[in-house]
Amino acid sequence: MRPFFTIDMEDYDDSDPVLYQPASRGIIWKNGKLALIRSVKYGYYKFPGGGVEEDETLIDALIREIREETGLEVIRTSIHEYGMSKRREKGIWDYVLDQDSYYYICDVSDKTYRQKLTKHEKEAKFILEYADPETAIEANERYLKRDHKVAIDRDTRVLRILAHEH
Repeated sequence: MRPFFTIDMEDYDDSDPVLYQPASRGIIWKNGKLALIRSVKYGYYKFPGGGVEEDETLIDALIREIREETGLEVIRTSIHEYGMSKRREKGIWDYVLDQDSYYYICDVSDKTYRQKLTKHEKEAKFILEYADPETAIEANERYLKRDHKVAIDRDTRVLRILAHEH
C-alpha cells in the first residue's frame, strides 16, 4: 500500500512497552462529498474506521468499523487500497501506541443500520455527515488550534491528500 506519512510524537523512552495496533479506515464518496464521522461535541471530522481486532483481517475490520460508526454497509467487492499512515506516540497511555492506519476507498449499499458506538464515541457525539474535504479540513484546523490530537491531525493530512488528488 502507498505510504503517506509518519507522525512520531517522540514522547516516549525506548524502554517503554509498545502496543502495535493496525487500523482500517474508509473513504466513501457520494455526490462529491465524503461520508465522515463528525464529533458534534468537539467539532472535528474523522474517517470512519478503527482498530483491527484479534483474528480479524484489515478488510473485515474496515467493514465492521464502518457499519458500527456510520450504519453504512460496505460493498466488499468495491474496496480498493488508497494509502497508509504511521503513528507513534505515548500520549496519555502507559505504553507507546504504534499504529499503521490503512485507508481504503469503498462504496456502500443503500442498506443502513443503527450506529453501534463505544462509550467514548457516544460522549463525543459521533454522527455520520457528508462533507467536502475542504469543509472537514477547515473544521479540523480550528479544532487542532484548541486541542492537538494525533488522530485528527492524521485524518486532516489524508483529507488534504484527497482534496489535492480528487
